[in-house]
Amino acid sequence: MGFTSRVNAISNSVDNGNDNSGYENTPGVYLCKVTAVEESPEEHTGAPYLLFKMRTSDNKMISAKLWVARDEDDETKANNKDNRIKKVFEAFGIDMEGKDGAALMAEAIDKEANFAFQSREYVGKDKSSGMPEIKTVLNYFYCGKVGDKINDLNESNYIQRLNEADERKFADMKATWDRQNKPQAGAKTGAVAPKSGASNPSTEAGDGLPF
Repeated sequence: MGFTSRVNAISNSVDNGNDNSGYENTPGVYLCKVTAVEESPEEHTGAPYLLFKMRTSDNKMISAKLWVARDEDDETKANNKDNRIKKVFEAFGIDMEGKDGAALMAEAIDKEANFAFQSREYVGKDKSSGMPEIKTVLNYFYCGKVGDKINDLNESNYIQRLNEADERKFADMKATWDRQNKPQAGAKTGAVAPKSGASNPSTEAGDGLPF
């Protein structure tokens, strides 16, 4: 389907106010409106999740990913995950009692709430060289009902730094990359071939949960 076949649709299109569309990537508190709710697909091999796709009051796209409890989670870990999801639905003013997942996801569409997002560090790789590097992604932190007071982020919580284990992982990966990509004596320097694989910024450990 090209431009010619779309002329009628184009001429009858309506401005939907998305001129300022784009992704919000600055930590802070935002009034958000839900545009879609998605579950992790059945073929997903990582931790299961529930994803709220939203728009801020400035019409920027933003998403809140919440991890869903797994059978192997202990009682405390599972309850913490369950409670984080429950608080989001409560912030939207949705009563979960007696409703199935599909009904709750559908009811969340067009609902609004205040969401706090922090910046989270994770170990990634440079796309061109494959060199390990510390990257950041916007991460859901907490939420509250529209009209309720919600605390702003501060210097102590606006960014979630790598933990000690991830810092050691990054140091080891970087040292290995440096050894493997060290120019040989007498060899011409040039572009380094990218290494395969990359860290996943959506891993469960980065959700800011207290476990």
